[in-house]
Formats: sequence, structure tokens, C-alpha cells
Amino acid sequence: MAREPKTGIVTEDRLLALRNADHIEFKYKDAKTSYVGCYKQRFKDTPKDFIKFTFDIHSSVGSNVNEVIKIQSASFTAQYSNYDWEFQTIIGFLKLKDELELLWQADALPLPSDLSTVIHADALTLIVYRSDFRYHFKLGVYVGTDKIRMINP
Repeated sequence: MAREPKTGIVTEDRLLALRNADHIEFKYKDAKTSYVGCYKQRFKDTPKDFIKFTFDIHSSVGSNVNEVIKIQSASFTAQYSNYDWEFQTIIGFLKLKDELELLWQADALPLPSDLSTVIHADALTLIVYRSDFRYHFKLGVYVGTDKIRMINP
């Protein structure tokens, strides 16, 4: 029986799923782990018929403000990732045995002080560890209100 690969390590299956996915979903599970779901539509006639491949990767939480953020939930979906050329460039950069981490950043972008209490700019960054190097890629930014955010503290 095959063993489950180490959390966050790029394997052949994971790389293939990321490169071929129509949509990629990222969800925060806890302070150390996030979930990645890769969805590929099987047939054009049946829009609800998807192949789903999931795996866990490392995660951490960051903030631009000097306070510790505790997250209740966080999620980001790269819709039509197979047509998002910037996203495909990031996925194309990945190599087997790279180690991945998601950095969930609440209030990642500075806003004018009169807006910062009602508007939030959250971001999701992918960190790729390869040999002795670390690479950062911004996967998405979401600007919303207290009720509608990427990251819910």
C-alpha cells in the first residue's frame, strides 16, 4: 500500500492535478494546514460532473498590523485557473519535491485610515521552498467588508 506523501511536498499526482485543473480551491483548516482541491470537468455536456483531487499543504497566518490574527475560516478559489496565465506561470514553475506553504494574510494591503475599519484587503501567498531558496507568489487578493472577506478572523 502506498504511503500518503508528506504534507506540502509536490508529487507527480499533485503537480498533474494542479496543471490540469479547471478550478483550484484553497481552504484554511488550522494554524498549520490548508486544503487544496483541484477540479477538472469531465464532460462539457454535464457541468456538475467533475474529477476532484485533494491534498493538504502547510499554512501559516500573517498580518500587516502588529497583532496576532486567529482565523475562523478562510478560502480562495482560482476560477478557470487553466485560462489564468499568471496562475499557470506559477504552476509551471513548480518542480517535483518542492515544498509548498500557503500564507494567509489578513489586512495585507494598507488602506487609508478612514477606510481600514470597514474595508479589508486580504491576500493569499504561495511560498515555494526549493533547496536553499524560497520563492513567494501572490495567488490572490480580495477586498471586501467585514461580512464578505477572504479571511474571517
